[in-house]
Amino acid sequence: MMGIKKIVAIVLASVSLGITFAIVSDSNSTYAATTPKSVRGTFYQYNGKKTWRTIKISKSSAYIKSPGVKAFKISTSAKSNAHKMSFKGFYKVANGVKIFYLQPNLKYAASSAFPGNGLGLTYRKINGKKYKVIRGYQGGVWFDFVSHKVPHSYGGLANGSH
Repeated sequence: MMGIKKIVAIVLASVSLGITFAIVSDSNSTYAATTPKSVRGTFYQYNGKKTWRTIKISKSSAYIKSPGVKAFKISTSAKSNAHKMSFKGFYKVANGVKIFYLQPNLKYAASSAFPGNGLGLTYRKINGKKYKVIRGYQGGVWFDFVSHKVPHSYGGLANGSH
């Protein structure tokens, strides 16, 4: 039990420093051309002033869009590596969050608008209701895209503080 806590602490510490380590996968990890149904849908992150950032994930494509900015689209049929989508996951991490990647073959995270340290599938209770959440990880922080438009932004540092 102590070994698992140490591994989780090391992973969280490395992410908070901005260092990316390979996450050791469990036996349920997969690599596929299509996304599983559990991660498909439209998810929103509050951006202030009644505006939202949006991630939409479908079977063979996805996009991320910020207010006033053209959507960044990826698909399984794209020719460009920066816009090529494939699914790799699930990796289990602390608190039941299942980590996955939509662009596992991307060499440079800066060439994509999607979070560079992966995405996580989890759930969050908001005002007593349970919502599906896609959690983005980038540069030592996490931020939630909720399955419904909620006028509040959820996020924090990857080391557990808010």
